[in-house]
Amino acid sequence: MKPNKTIKPLFTALAIGFFVAYVLIVFQPFGTDGFQHPHKNLFLAGYGAIITLSYAFVYLLFDLVLRERWVLIGRRYWYAEATLLLAVVFSSLTGSFFYHHWFVGSSLNWFSYFGFIFLGGSIAIIPIGIIIVLRYHFKQRHIQQEIQKEKTGEAFIHISGHNKNDKDLKVLPSELIYVMANGNYTEIYKLEQGDLKRYMLRNSLGNTQAQLPEHHFMKVHRSYIANMRYFDKVYTNNSKYYLSLNQADVEIPLSRNALAEARQICSK
Repeated sequence: MKPNKTIKPLFTALAIGFFVAYVLIVFQPFGTDGFQHPHKNLFLAGYGAIITLSYAFVYLLFDLVLRERWVLIGRRYWYAEATLLLAVVFSSLTGSFFYHHWFVGSSLNWFSYFGFIFLGGSIAIIPIGIIIVLRYHFKQRHIQQEIQKEKTGEAFIHISGHNKNDKDLKVLPSELIYVMANGNYTEIYKLEQGDLKRYMLRNSLGNTQAQLPEHHFMKVHRSYIANMRYFDKVYTNNSKYYLSLNQADVEIPLSRNALAEARQICSK
C-alpha cells in the first residue's frame, strides 16, 4: 500500500475518534452527564481512541487483504463499502462495550451486550447512510474530473513501482491493454507500434489499479485488470470463463463476479 493510501484512512480514523471524544466530553449525551468519576474526561476520551483504532484496523485490513482478492465493480463495490462501514461500527461498539465494563467494573452478560450493540447500531444507521451517499458522490465527481482531464489533453497515466530503480511508466489509456499480477510484481502490457510489449514493476495489483482511471479499466479477475475499450467477447472453457481482448489477440481469465458487467460492456 502506498503511503498516501495509508495516511488517508488513518487521518480519517483520528478525525472521527476526536469528534466522538469531543461530543462525549463537551455535550455528554446518553446519560454521561450523570456519571461521576475523578477521571471522567479521560474515560470518555477512551471511546474516541477505541473508535480510531477500530476504524484504522478494519479499513487497513480490508484494503490490504480483501481488495487484492475480490473483484469489486458496480454494485459490489458499494456493497463492500457498506460492509466495511458496518464492520467499523460493530467493532467500535464491541470495543466500547468491553471498555465500559472494564473501566466501570460491572459484570458482563450477553443481554446487556446485544442491547448495547442494538442501541448503538440503530443510532449509527443514519450516519452510515450519509457517508455512503457522500462517498458515492465524491467517487462520481472524481471520474468526471478524470474524463475532463482527457478532454483537455492531460491523458497520460504515470504508473510507478516500489523499487528505487523502477522508472515510472508513462502511457496513454489507449495504449494500455491489460495488467497482470505476478508475485510481488505487476506485468503491464501496452501496445507499441502494433506490437504488445511487457513491462514489469514491483508493486501489487491493488496499488497499480489505484493509479489507473476507473472509467477505462476494470478488475476482471483477482489477478487481472483490463482496458474496457478492448473488451471483445466472453466465452467458457471447461466451466471457466475467459475474456478476449481485441487489437491484441489476448484472452485472460474472467471472474464470475465480473461476468455480468463484462458481458454488458462487450455487447455495446
